[in-house]
Amino acid sequence: MLWPLRKSPTWNEINYWALDLETSGLEASDQILSVGMVPIRGGVIEFGAHYYSLVRPVRPGALSVEGIRAHHILPNELESTNHLTQIRHCSYV
Repeated sequence: MLWPLRKSPTWNEINYWALDLETSGLEASDQILSVGMVPIRGGVIEFGAHYYSLVRPVRPGALSVEGIRAHHILPNELESTNHLTQIRHCSYV
């Protein structure tokens, strides 16, 4: 053996973020409408340190009737939000 193999840590021994994206559809060309994250530290979800932001679509009309039904995000809610490239990084990392 060239090097000793180390055991990888289990999921509850590391810190990570659970990420949820809502999109305007299921195709690769569809747009992100919201970003949500919550940290998991030592196997414990830290709800108090969550991050959520709506995202303004680049192309107008991205939100379909089906999207509204699935995500409960209305077009007027997206008008006053930033584009994905303008959303500030999460300061909890």
